[in-house]
Amino acid sequence: MADPPGHKDRGHTNDVFDNPLDSDVTIKFGDNQVFAHRAILRLWSPYFNRAFQSKFSVSYPSNPSWPGLNIHQVAHNGVYEFDDDDDSEAVYAMLRHMYNMPYGEHPHNRIPTGIHLYHCIRTFMIADQYDCPPLREVAKAHFYNEALRLLHGASLNAFIHCMSQMCGPDAPRLADQSLRDKILSLCMKHYGRLAEEDVFKAELKAGTLFDGDAAVQILAKVNLRSTQEDDEIPPGSLMAALRAADLRAADLRAASESHSVRDAGQLGWLG
Repeated sequence: MADPPGHKDRGHTNDVFDNPLDSDVTIKFGDNQVFAHRAILRLWSPYFNRAFQSKFSVSYPSNPSWPGLNIHQVAHNGVYEFDDDDDSEAVYAMLRHMYNMPYGEHPHNRIPTGIHLYHCIRTFMIADQYDCPPLREVAKAHFYNEALRLLHGASLNAFIHCMSQMCGPDAPRLADQSLRDKILSLCMKHYGRLAEEDVFKAELKAGTLFDGDAAVQILAKVNLRSTQEDDEIPPGSLMAALRAADLRAADLRAASESHSVRDAGQLGWLG
C-alpha cells in the first residue's frame, strides 16, 4: 500500500474517501466534489499543508504559485475549489492515491487502457501543481515502464506525441522537470529507433517536437554539434532540423536579454 511520506501504514483510509462522515473540507473541481480530510491532504502535500495552516484572514484573487487558491476560503471555510481547467480524472487519481489507493495499482485507481502515457502525464502535472511528490514519482515510473514497452514495440506514435507535449516549444513549465528529463533521456537512448519513424521526422522538421533547450541536449548527445559550421547539411535532414531548433533557441535568448537590458534602462536601473 502507498503511504504518506515519512509515515507508516495508517489503515484503510480508502474507506473514508469521499465519505461525509468526519470530513472537514470539500474539494470541488468542475462538476465534481469529494468529501476530504485536511489531516490526510496535509500529510501528502506541502501545498495543502501550507494552505490549511494559513492564518490569513483576507481574500485574494488566484495566486500564480497556488493556482485557484483563495486564502481566506481555504484557511477558514470548509470548501476548497480547484481550477476549472484541472483534469478531473487526474484530480481523482491524486485524491485516491492520497487515500491509500495507489495510482496504477489499486482497482479503483487504474490507469485507463489506450491513453496510458497521456494519463500519466496529466496525473504528474496535477501532482506538480498541488505538490504531491510521492504521486509524481509513481506517475513517472508508470510512464517510463509503458514508454519502454512502446519503444520496443511496433508503434511509437503515442510516445512521440508525449515527447512533443512535454519537450516541445509549447510544453508547460513545471516546477518538477523530472518527467521531461526522463523523456529526453529515453529519446537520446533510443534516438536511432525514433529517427526511423515518419511521425518523429515530420514533427522534428516542423519544429514542434523540441524546444531550444531540449534540442541542445539532443544535439550534444548524438554528436551533431561536432559538425563544423561550414559543413554541408542537407536542408531536409534531421540534423538540419535540430540545428535550426538550436539556432532558434539562441535567437530567443538573445532577444530576451536585449529586452531585459532595454527595459532596465528605461526604468533608470542602468543610470
